[in-house]
Amino acid sequence: MKITAALVWITLCVASGFALFSIAFAVEDLESELAAINSNIEREREAQHVLEAEWTYLNRPDRIEDLARQFLPHLAPPTIEQLVAMEDIPFPSEIPPSAALDIPLTETTGLTTQGAEAPAVIAPRRSGLRTGAMTLGGQE
Repeated sequence: MKITAALVWITLCVASGFALFSIAFAVEDLESELAAINSNIEREREAQHVLEAEWTYLNRPDRIEDLARQFLPHLAPPTIEQLVAMEDIPFPSEIPPSAALDIPLTETTGLTTQGAEAPAVIAPRRSGLRTGAMTLGGQE
């Protein structure tokens, strides 16, 4: 009985030694992985600082002004003639919900609606473009 107890005790010591040995290697692997991750984080922080410095350098107002003069030669501050009051802007009249159903479908479907002609659509006002009414088919 003493031999079996000693054998069990030796087996437990060997098993616990093996477990401790494998845990120590696992901890070393995790520590090396943590060191690699921390190194990558530090490298990314340095890269971020470099990118922020480049961004600050590229966004200098004098540089942007020179680029605007070079690539946008016709760009100028708005003149007083270009400014209008909100009340002076023409807005299309409100379309009642029932009229929205009368808008014809595209010609490719071959479907027609109640109206024989397409309703007029007001073109948006843009500089250099003539404003006016045009039909859904693109004809005036």
